[in-house]
Amino acid sequence: PKCVPRSSRSCRITNIASGGVLRCANKKSNIKIYAGLTVACGIIAVIAHFLFEALDRVRAYAEAELDSAVRSAVKSEVRTAAQEAK
Repeated sequence: PKCVPRSSRSCRITNIASGGVLRCANKKSNIKIYAGLTVACGIIAVIAHFLFEALDRVRAYAEAELDSAVRSAVKSEVRTAAQEAK
């Protein structure tokens, strides 16, 4: 739909170099843009939260598995040393 200004305050001319385009402020579309950006930022924040939480869980799991492997290796070495000492 073409915007027909009722006053000079609600519209402005942009792109003067290419002949000028009349742009009119549309409050409903601005609210929709702000709402859309807010929802998009919220979704990104939730995804980032779960992503970082998942990374922390993976890191904790990897550290636990590494600690377990080190304990097993140390126990094995201790047993071997104890058997050799006998």
